[in-house]
Amino acid sequence: CFAKSLEILSVMASGEKPSEASATTTSSTRERLSAFRNRAATSYTRVKQFTLERLGRAETTVYDSELETLLEQTEKIKSSTERMLNCVELILQPNPGARLEEKLYSTIHRVQSSSADQPKQPRPHKSPFECLASELSHCGNSFGAETQFGAYMVRCGVAQGKIGEAEKRLQEKGRTGFIAPLKAFLEIDIRNAMQERRNLNVRRIDLDAAKSKVKKTTSAEKIHAAEAELRTYQHSFDEQVEQTRSVLKKIVETHISHYGYLKALIAAQREYFGECVSQLSEVNVAIAPSTAHFCLLCVLAQIDNVVYSK
Repeated sequence: CFAKSLEILSVMASGEKPSEASATTTSSTRERLSAFRNRAATSYTRVKQFTLERLGRAETTVYDSELETLLEQTEKIKSSTERMLNCVELILQPNPGARLEEKLYSTIHRVQSSSADQPKQPRPHKSPFECLASELSHCGNSFGAETQFGAYMVRCGVAQGKIGEAEKRLQEKGRTGFIAPLKAFLEIDIRNAMQERRNLNVRRIDLDAAKSKVKKTTSAEKIHAAEAELRTYQHSFDEQVEQTRSVLKKIVETHISHYGYLKALIAAQREYFGECVSQLSEVNVAIAPSTAHFCLLCVLAQIDNVVYSK
């Protein structure tokens, strides 16, 4: 562009007629400069209006009660959904390091999903129940699986391992049935609603600035142009109001259907805790005779000690 400008200036200085390409370049440059000036003027007007509103020195267009209610409901839905997701993620994965790793690999997966490279998968983590199961089995075998205590430890290790497997199923069902759809709701629907809300706020600022300009205009010639500009901004504002209202209503209606996601989470938790109770009950039944025998031996040993002391 700089070289073209030098060429145009040299042609104009020599008095020659500029070429068609140079004339096109000059026209394009003027259009870009004009667009830049318009954007700068619009940004300055918006910042000025916003500052005056914050200082309480400018009038502000008030939204209707229905739209205000929808805006408040959407903000509550957004904050409550984010808090629920954080709590459920904490329950499904208490380890903060593992949660951070999952989020990191999830971000990498979204970035690489459009490329030909195979997305990296997070390394598998052992749950506390699986670690306990491994230790119980190792200790039981080291004491001797044929002994009473060793066999008991091995049996408890098997139960803890099955509880760990049930926990993994709970985590998977919780992610797919609760966390994934609600995250999609936040990243798509709520983000779109927030964008419409920002657009509405910008249209409102433009409208209020145009109203202020009409009030301050005293010239008869300029007031017609200011009123025409005001009508344009009013039409744009009204269209954005209806568009925002439509998007917010869909958000409220969609949020009611989240009952199904919560129901799926409760069902997964019920299945998990049912499996835990089942495994622990089986272990308790299996060791009940051994425990009674052990207690009987302790009582007999105590009686022998009393008799011997006498």
